[in-house]
Amino acid sequence: MTPVIFVARGICRIPAVSSKTSTLLARYDRPVPRYTSYPTVPFWKGISSAQWRESVRRRMRDKSEQGVSLYVHVPYCHSLCSFCACTRVISRDATKGAPFVATLLRELDLKLRDLRSDELKDTPPWRLREIHLGGGTPTWLAPQLLAEFLREIRLRFERAEAPEISMEIDPRTCTSEHLDALVEQGVRRVSLGVQDFHSPTLKAIKREQPYSVVRDLVSDLRDRGITSINFDLVYGLPYQSEASIDETVDRVLELAPSRIALYSYAHLPSIKAAQKGVERHGLPDAPLKRHLYEHARQGLLEAGYLEIGMDHFARPEDDLSLAQQNGSLHRNFMGYT
Repeated sequence: MTPVIFVARGICRIPAVSSKTSTLLARYDRPVPRYTSYPTVPFWKGISSAQWRESVRRRMRDKSEQGVSLYVHVPYCHSLCSFCACTRVISRDATKGAPFVATLLRELDLKLRDLRSDELKDTPPWRLREIHLGGGTPTWLAPQLLAEFLREIRLRFERAEAPEISMEIDPRTCTSEHLDALVEQGVRRVSLGVQDFHSPTLKAIKREQPYSVVRDLVSDLRDRGITSINFDLVYGLPYQSEASIDETVDRVLELAPSRIALYSYAHLPSIKAAQKGVERHGLPDAPLKRHLYEHARQGLLEAGYLEIGMDHFARPEDDLSLAQQNGSLHRNFMGYT
């Protein structure tokens, strides 16, 4: 059992919104691209393959000892969550897994062959520093195939002794066999797609996921030594209220994840047609959406989590909190490092 270090929350007191703040919120209440890159994605002009290759080569010449970080996107999901704006493929055909893995490994071979040119022959062997599997649902892959995939990635680097491996997990599709495969490959950091614990909200976004499923998975992860656990939460969804957000935060605190990502729901039905189904259930207006965020934020802060940037929270002993305190925290396109 993980020791409980957080105190119970008191009454959540949200500061009143001034008229000036209300005016600003109304003025800037517009859907915009995520802030994680600049220029933001819709305004990228793009670069040629030759420019990309030269940029990576230059970076490797200058920073070879820092190591290489890989993000691998597994787009497959068993079912469609209607709030999702990620790149995904809905399929229950498990036979697609092996060809997908083979194709990605072939692509990695081509990229490494291209980058390891004579130009870089004097560069020290590349160290594989990090692997992150996102999606979609990485645990859509069969456990043995997932383990083989991670093993083959590591074999392609001269120095891949102990990379930090992290993975996104859908609690509904993660089996004991998946967990055994993750432990075998040295996965020590996972992120669970929780979104909310409010049943009407989960039903509205087509992601019915009982609290017990998340609770049992967290317990199984910790029993296997995987203790760095992130929860993804989303506010601004149908049927959320200040009371329901408080209840969700209380349940999150019972499970005491290492980190929490508290995301604003991005409603873009013109781009993701499935989100029209979310809209039919009704969405909170801007003032209520702000209060939902403030309630969640206040509850996490009262429980001892530290605020990291605009949408992350971490326990004081977590690497993110320590990095923030010592000034080594960075943010790139994929997240905090």
